[in-house]
Amino acid sequence: AIGEYPYHEGREFLEDKPFVEPMVAIAAMSQATTTLHFSTFVIKLAIRDALIAAKTALSVAVMNGNRLTMGVGISPWLDDFQYCNVPFEGRGKRLDEMIEVLRGVQSGDYFEYHGDHFDFTRLKMCPVPDQPVKITVGGHSPPALRRAAKLGDGWVAANITREQARGLVGMLNGYRKEFVSDANADYIVQAMLTDIDVFSPDGYREGE
Repeated sequence: AIGEYPYHEGREFLEDKPFVEPMVAIAAMSQATTTLHFSTFVIKLAIRDALIAAKTALSVAVMNGNRLTMGVGISPWLDDFQYCNVPFEGRGKRLDEMIEVLRGVQSGDYFEYHGDHFDFTRLKMCPVPDQPVKITVGGHSPPALRRAAKLGDGWVAANITREQARGLVGMLNGYRKEFVSDANADYIVQAMLTDIDVFSPDGYREGE
């Protein structure tokens, strides 16, 4: 239902939990490390502005030496859209366009875009990272899996069992064949599994 978090019962687990803006946190942590790669898991991209979100992500990737993967998704909460003055209707198409914009502007060349939600003439962002920022797409629904197969470099899932993961990956692979993204050998699949011990190496091996 609209307004309900689909990955955890209730919102009480969020009460008084500090949430630092992901790009700010990644920029700060990047200065204290040299090898760690960072990924948002996932950032609610659909409630943001496409060009500002792109400029922020590309700046972080430049400053930390290409150590950024953008995990993106649609917020399940109507509140997020209302508070950010973004229409809730058409949110899926909006996210699709944002992914296309993010890919277009990181080329380093002039780029223009004419969509239903974003429309702008030629512009160029500088600097851009010398490697493309990979984009993974979160969500468990058929539209989310199709989006991950068609537009993403990978798929992200939260709070599912191994059995659920196998079923969803099966659906994802079907969509990847449809969009020929199954040819991408470096396709990323990330999942937070609820039936393994996430605090032990053995638990991670069990979830492979």
